[in-house]
Amino acid sequence: MRSRLFTVASVAMLTAGAVVATPAYAGSVTGVAVGNVGSSTQVGIADAQGVIDYFIPLSQANSGVYGVTPTSSGPVGTFSDTGSGYGYNDATNDALQMYLRYDLSQLSVPAATATLSFRFDDLDLAPNNDPTGFFEDLQVHYFDGTSVQALTNTILDSGDSAALVDAGATITVDANDSNRIHLVFPGLASVINGLPTGADALYIRLDLSSKYEPGNNVRNTSERLLSSVLTTTMVPLPSAAWMGLVIMGGMGVVGKIRRKRIAA
Repeated sequence: MRSRLFTVASVAMLTAGAVVATPAYAGSVTGVAVGNVGSSTQVGIADAQGVIDYFIPLSQANSGVYGVTPTSSGPVGTFSDTGSGYGYNDATNDALQMYLRYDLSQLSVPAATATLSFRFDDLDLAPNNDPTGFFEDLQVHYFDGTSVQALTNTILDSGDSAALVDAGATITVDANDSNRIHLVFPGLASVINGLPTGADALYIRLDLSSKYEPGNNVRNTSERLLSSVLTTTMVPLPSAAWMGLVIMGGMGVVGKIRRKRIAA
């Protein structure tokens, strides 16, 4: 009996130093529109919840970087204009580029999991476009610390999952609102963990364009988006708590041994 007790105690002591990790909520951060990669100055129009208002320019003269490129009517993407569209399904030209910054200090890095999500209101991807003949497109990129990398190819259709480069990413139309589109990238942990040492933010770039097939001028209306990054991390179980669990398990084994010997 003494040798068996010694064995149980030995296992408890040897195992006490082991580290056990459990998933835990680490944090979330809302994306903020900024002027470029490396900037932390907010631009454009956003409400207290971080919902960004923007216009996709219909005229080439009003195209550029959201909240930054100057025009006679104000910074690009912050006002309504007219035209037949510009840059639609064009690999080299976009009507609107928007840079989003996600503050890493509000997250836990390295992350066990990281999910980037977007909620677009009134983004006119086919077949959820309105009015008839008016279409918009979207591309999503991230900055890896050295260069821009694609998370999607050009998305023309709200069901175009083939355009999603990131494995596991989804694009869906809201079940309760056909004008709302959700775009989710659940596999972003490697991107965030791979950012250079000392990086204080993740930067995402959206490329947006539009066209009006009838060809005559139409006036655009405001659109809205909300984006965030949610992370989890692995939290080690304190060694004292782990040792307690092991010893309690060992006591159960000893009790079982004693019962068997009494029964014998």
